[in-house]
Amino acid sequence: MQSSQVLKQGKTSNISALAMSNVEHGTEMLSKLEVGLDELQKIIVEDKNWDAFASKQKELLNHVGK
Repeated sequence: MQSSQVLKQGKTSNISALAMSNVEHGTEMLSKLEVGLDELQKIIVEDKNWDAFASKQKELLNHVGK
């Protein structure tokens, strides 16, 4: 999944762009998003479970919207 690869490759630069007071929270949020995207890829490619996909997609969108 391209979005997961982009996130992993840009993680360091994304974190370095944060204010020092937000680095810990930003690192945690990016890690959760990275794990979620990996899970989403598994749901799509391996499981082909579209109900689980919709649920995980909603969860990730809510996470990003925080």
